[in-house]
Amino acid sequence: MDNRLRTARWAVLLGAILLVGLACSTNNAPKTATIIVNSLDDTAQPASGVTTLRSAIAQAASGDTITFDSSLDGQTILLSIVGEAHTTLKGEVYSGMTFTGYQDRDYGASALFAQKDLVIDASALPSGITIEWNGGAASHARVLTVSGNLVLKNVTISSGHSFAVAITGGTQPYTLARGGGLAVWGKLTLDHCAVINNRCTGDTTASRDRGTYGGGIYANDLDLRDVGVVLGQAPGDGAVRDVHRGQVGRAAGQGEDAAAVGVLGRDPVPGDGAALDYSVIAVAPGVVGATHRIDAPARGPVA
Repeated sequence: MDNRLRTARWAVLLGAILLVGLACSTNNAPKTATIIVNSLDDTAQPASGVTTLRSAIAQAASGDTITFDSSLDGQTILLSIVGEAHTTLKGEVYSGMTFTGYQDRDYGASALFAQKDLVIDASALPSGITIEWNGGAASHARVLTVSGNLVLKNVTISSGHSFAVAITGGTQPYTLARGGGLAVWGKLTLDHCAVINNRCTGDTTASRDRGTYGGGIYANDLDLRDVGVVLGQAPGDGAVRDVHRGQVGRAAGQGEDAAAVGVLGRDPVPGDGAALDYSVIAVAPGVVGATHRIDAPARGPVA
């Protein structure tokens, strides 16, 4: 009788310990929030009750999700403010001609800049949302720079311009003109997105700090899922550049007006950090591509 009683007590005690452990692990799980953008304005401090994309990014904690009010379906957020003139991401460093690793580098001006993981999700909007740089020809800025992981869903990134600008002092002579639309040091996931009419300006031939890489996208790690058009201009480079994989597509000619041409298929180099699903890297400015997947018929033109 005593043995059975002791066994029952141990069973109750063990169950209590397990419940406490489960509660602790649940309480310690990272909590993320959803922030709803309800305005097309580009202001950092909107009026009470108004949330802009810029204020949502500033408010978000790492891992939070930004969504959009249904009234913004198919609309365009015109960005006119340079949020950060000197964005910082990792970049390659050389001693003479010897590669020595990755350190913080100056990637220049960006309309939006975040040093955290972000999800920007417009999948609930049938026609999506467009985020466009609209600061004028004299003011060059990338659309979005993220030091962290970035997920975009049903979003179009448009009209960014990353420019190699001379820097006085220090060891970096120019800001890095990389990713006219998006520059991400982390994993970039694009799901049902388009990256169009972005560009980089720098040397028209290969160059370390003043060279241009990824007219549309520059990322440390890429996961592209059912992406429509990726159109970007980068002298001597493609529209998309993955740090591990190199140029995706090829440059059609040289000079600032050269555009990338090529087809993205499933990643032919397993384990290199890039997961590329069916897309077209678009042709020349103003020309529309068509999405398709490997071993499947073309899905028609992309508007």
